[in-house]
Amino acid sequence: MKNSDLFVSPRKMKSFIDTRLNIILKDREFKSSHVPYIFEIGNNDGCSMKELSILIGSDKGLTTRVVRNLIENDYVTNITESSRTYRLYLTEKGIEAYDISKVAMDQIFEFLFECLNSEDKENLKSITSKLNKRLDESYKY
Repeated sequence: MKNSDLFVSPRKMKSFIDTRLNIILKDREFKSSHVPYIFEIGNNDGCSMKELSILIGSDKGLTTRVVRNLIENDYVTNITESSRTYRLYLTEKGIEAYDISKVAMDQIFEFLFECLNSEDKENLKSITSKLNKRLDESYKY
């Protein structure tokens, strides 16, 4: 087996997820591009902009733009003593968006992974965990 036989196109995966999310979220104020930010802030109460950038793997400029939009639309709040420091939390509206996004992502992955049996899913979980650990150790943010 060649390493290239293990390749799943990240662009194809992202496109598939974004398309499905946009269909599910079509009547919502937030978009699929907001979901990773809402998830990470929801899972990491009080994270900073820098921490959020690292968690998502996006540059600081993009993170700043998306977070500003989320703050302006009342999904996220910045609770800190300093205007130069960010400690990000989901608002009530953000928690609702988090819950909606979680259900949507569960539906999308259920559809995507229905071709896998239980053993395949356990193997994928183990492999994904190892790859994420490797990326965290190797990627310089």
